[in-house]
Amino acid sequence: MNTHAWQSELAVGASRAGRLLALAALAFALLALAVLAFASTALWVALFWSGVVLMALPALYLGTRIEIDHALFLRLARIPDVSPEPLAELDAALAELNLSASSHAGRPLVARISGLLKLVRRLGWCVALQTGLALLAVWLRYPPSHAIMWVGLAVLSRNPTNQISTEAIMRKRMIGFVGLRRKNCA
Repeated sequence: MNTHAWQSELAVGASRAGRLLALAALAFALLALAVLAFASTALWVALFWSGVVLMALPALYLGTRIEIDHALFLRLARIPDVSPEPLAELDAALAELNLSASSHAGRPLVARISGLLKLVRRLGWCVALQTGLALLAVWLRYPPSHAIMWVGLAVLSRNPTNQISTEAIMRKRMIGFVGLRRKNCA
């Protein structure tokens, strides 16, 4: 295999990774839509979930561009020696369909691959931002003080000698669990 074939194979691999990132962006958007549709949340929490949905728009655009590049690089990977001739034919086809500007014509394979990698990185940043917004929305809905209390209760409830202290904590912190009893008391 020559250098151009390896570069094309690496581009195909990067575009496959971009496909997974696009699916993750879509999954985050669907999760956010489900939360917005079925859960009653405060306004600021709903704004963060809306941000997750809105970040799916550029992510899906980038995913579409990456998918088009995937098909092109898959075709280029099958050519034994990528000379300027197949790239010129590709440029002509892209220009005919108005998918590429004429200023991009004649670019070498390495420049095309770096463009694909830039798209994949941008898509990764979109998914990272979606992840951050979703985590922030969950954190606002369930603040860490509640999570720390639940973890503390779980640790204390595993030790049977601390049964009294667990019940005392539960009585002091009545946060909506009425009638909660410890099962399997010794």
